[in-house]
Amino acid sequence: MKRWFQRSFYVILYLRYTIKDVRASYVKKGCVSMNNRKLTVHKGLVKILLFVMITAAALVSQNFYSSAASKKTEALKAYNRLLSKKNLKWKKGMKLPASRLKFSVIYLDKNSVPELFVDASGAGTNHVSGSYRLYTYQNGKVQEVGTYRDSFGYYKKKGVTVYYDEADRVIKKSTFNKQVKKLTGNKKRTAPVCYSNTTSNREKLLK
Repeated sequence: MKRWFQRSFYVILYLRYTIKDVRASYVKKGCVSMNNRKLTVHKGLVKILLFVMITAAALVSQNFYSSAASKKTEALKAYNRLLSKKNLKWKKGMKLPASRLKFSVIYLDKNSVPELFVDASGAGTNHVSGSYRLYTYQNGKVQEVGTYRDSFGYYKKKGVTVYYDEADRVIKKSTFNKQVKKLTGNKKRTAPVCYSNTTSNREKLLK
């Protein structure tokens, strides 16, 4: 398959430059003069080459989506492994029982790889330690994006999260809404729908 694709790629290049040369020196009789030689362009050949070009382009698209699906699967399996542990390290010197966590799979940015949202409000956290955490899968690893204290919301596929923290500086509501609209357009804010961290829920949602 790889050799066939490489051949098809060269055919595409050949077709591209041949058509370019033909258009540059087109003669009504259907042939052109190049280096004192006559080159006849047959419609049937062009159709075959165009078919090969379209097929090769479809393969590129298929490989792209296959790769994206593969990364999504890798991410979900990694999240499953993280939540399958007995305890989840929350901060230095603090571990939470994984069985008391809740989780949700969300799509924060524009790619097909989801993020993992963890609700630890029922697992012994407090305002200081934060009750919510967002993870992403990057470079083959689960990585922490941030920990949030009092609430969490996000705008799907926009890469924007919104959370409330009493310690943050207060700004006018109109200013806040203006900034959010600038970043998200008319997209509505979404709150993660969380499920208990059970084996059945992980098998259902993280596969």
